[in-house]
Amino acid sequence: MRINFISLSPDKFRGGVQVSPTRLACALQELGHEIVFNARRGEFDIIHVHNAFTLMPMKRFGKTPIISHGHSVRADLEGGVIALSLFKPLLIKLMKRVYSASRYIIPVSEFAEKEIRDLGIDLPTRVISNGVPLASFPYATDKERWSARRVICDLHNIPEDNTIALTVSSLFPRKGIADAVRFAREHPEITLLWIGKSHPIYPFTFLRRKMGKLPPNFLLLGYVEEILNYYHGSDVYLSFSHVETEGIPLLEAAASGLPIVARDIPAFSWLEDGKHCLKFSVTDNIGNLVDTILAEDKGYRSESFSLVQQLDMPNIARRVEEVYREVMW
Repeated sequence: MRINFISLSPDKFRGGVQVSPTRLACALQELGHEIVFNARRGEFDIIHVHNAFTLMPMKRFGKTPIISHGHSVRADLEGGVIALSLFKPLLIKLMKRVYSASRYIIPVSEFAEKEIRDLGIDLPTRVISNGVPLASFPYATDKERWSARRVICDLHNIPEDNTIALTVSSLFPRKGIADAVRFAREHPEITLLWIGKSHPIYPFTFLRRKMGKLPPNFLLLGYVEEILNYYHGSDVYLSFSHVETEGIPLLEAAASGLPIVARDIPAFSWLEDGKHCLKFSVTDNIGNLVDTILAEDKGYRSESFSLVQQLDMPNIARRVEEVYREVMW
């Protein structure tokens, strides 16, 4: 099939590793499909829209089936766009326009599916995870974890007896960065590393006011080339996010064998509290949960890894391919 991927940033990378939709496009190419990004005209078998806020006219594609990836929802606008009250009506209108023009929607989680239904969209859907390339995030052995940890400690002058906590996320208020700074301030024995950059839709200048003065054990690392070292060398993955549609970094952390402590939000329902991870609703509890999961991390690591084994990108691409064939019949 010849597929036109409509996406804001198909060639962007987070931490040096390709992210969705580029990962999916590569996996579909491996299945023999031809992928074109953001073509404004041409003959295609499928139009796959990854950006629900695109301004590209959907009518120009005629009768070509349009598939929308459902990872943009109304809930994640809050704390993700500066001066949201000015732009929210337009963004929701764009979202509805794209979803309504689709023949089929692929929500990335049951939470995303519900949010899309709440917009009044009544179209066929199939929940399919964003997936994770297991080859890019191999499960770390104890020796690999120790080696990567030494690299991180040397690079950032972290005391070796400190616990190293990792968060991988764009810099938006809804990602819980103010909670993360407060947590680091209250736990000097934990070094919190935050990988991720700010975006023009929420400039860092405005975000910095919400964060306040950063404690010395809170390190904003921005873009990181060798991100796997951090997944392998950290002691625990922390997610402070208030809203997600699935949480790709949690998939990467689970694949890499990093124990997870996350906020209890609907999008993380695929992780069972007390089995695959530990969850919190009140940030005051995070320190105790970190102690608990580090004492028993091998059990949590293996359980969460067992979940993501079925979410390798080739498997995800085959499930998306099934949707393509269904709408073309």
